[in-house]
Amino acid sequence: MDTVIVLAAGKGKRMKSSLPKVLHPFLGKPMLGRVIESVRKTEADKLIVVIPPFEVVERFVKDNYEDVETVIQDEPLGTGDAVKRALPLIEEEGYSLIVPGDVPLMDTSTLKELSGFKGKADLVVVTTVLEDPFGYGRIVRDKEGNIERIVEEKDADEDVRKIREVNTGVYLVRNELLHRYLDLLGKENAQGEYYLTDIVALAVKDGGVVKPFLVEDHVQFSGVNTRSQLVELEKIYLRRIVDKWLENGVTIHFPETVYIEPEVEIGKDTEIFSGVYLIGRTKIGENCRIQAGVRIENSTIGNGVVIKDNSYIEESIVGDECKIGPMAHLRPGTRLAEKVSIGNFVETKKAEIGRGTKINHLSYIGDAEVGEDVNIGAGTITCNYDGFFKYKTIIGDRVFIGSDTQLVAPVKLEDDVYIGAGSTITKDVPKGNLSLTRAEQKFVPGYTYRKREKMKKLKEEKKNQ
Repeated sequence: MDTVIVLAAGKGKRMKSSLPKVLHPFLGKPMLGRVIESVRKTEADKLIVVIPPFEVVERFVKDNYEDVETVIQDEPLGTGDAVKRALPLIEEEGYSLIVPGDVPLMDTSTLKELSGFKGKADLVVVTTVLEDPFGYGRIVRDKEGNIERIVEEKDADEDVRKIREVNTGVYLVRNELLHRYLDLLGKENAQGEYYLTDIVALAVKDGGVVKPFLVEDHVQFSGVNTRSQLVELEKIYLRRIVDKWLENGVTIHFPETVYIEPEVEIGKDTEIFSGVYLIGRTKIGENCRIQAGVRIENSTIGNGVVIKDNSYIEESIVGDECKIGPMAHLRPGTRLAEKVSIGNFVETKKAEIGRGTKINHLSYIGDAEVGEDVNIGAGTITCNYDGFFKYKTIIGDRVFIGSDTQLVAPVKLEDDVYIGAGSTITKDVPKGNLSLTRAEQKFVPGYTYRKREKMKKLKEEKKNQ
């Protein structure tokens, strides 16, 4: 049986945070989540995560990955001790893939390539070459180029520290070796820890087949120990995501300012401008135009949609050829049919809006069902909340609502209704009716002139005092 073991028990003191290191967000998802999702694609029979004694880490794994088993490493006694904690869950037959929990750029294709060593080696160490190998365990080879041992930075002498080939912390190990050697590990080293790397020398001594797997792209195995490293790796990953979409027919202006998470999908011939954030499982159609400063979260955008500057869309569905913004806010539950116009400073929430409807400026439409070809004037509000409960507004097809109208829910406007500007509507309006609520307009002749004369006299009196 093949197993994946993720070592995620490090406390990450250099992050200077009350949040465990592996839970720090990396492009919208905790680092540990990124690692788990990478290794799951290897289709191993069992996935084990070694975690610290923090409830928040265990809860994250259990709430999000039901098929993942966890074991706790109570004290930070090294990688050898961490794997040993998982040993009761590992069968003696098969192989284990061991990876760190803080390498969020790890490429699944590399891990699948690594699996090709099964049956050809007892132990495979993934290595890479660094210009500055400081802090990494060095790969010491014999005269024939075979791995002889791995020496950690703090235990290395000057000659070993000159070696630029380093251990990435990723291993493919025959399970039988883990059961044989983990109990033999000692901690007579500079850090007083049980090093997993020591099983290399033990396997070599016993005549085991130990092979290196040298990977040129060292970035994918870069670990995160500080916040600076975290944001640097995010920048690298973001650039790779942008390059992928550029190669697939998407134009992205000023790409260094654009944030696109890995789960996002974008159709060809879409154009994206500076400062755009595309988050979560957002899906953008073809031939869209996403202007500067737009933020879209977990939403589906149809084809031919124009989203103007500084608009915010979250958990919504936008139909084909809609126009949104500038500075519009589509809140969760918004559903726009085709060719809907949502203008500047318009806010919607849990609203279904029919084809061709226009809400062009300064309106709030919440908990509402709006029909086709409706025109909603500036300053219109669906008054959906009485301080205790939410109520629904239903608006039929071809309704015209004048500016500065309040629709006090629950209320229904049937098809072809006309609402006069400045009205407060509290009762249902039958089909084809005009409804308006206004006080009688009055006139006070000469008021302005008398008022001005009075104020002029008051100013003169104050001046003479």
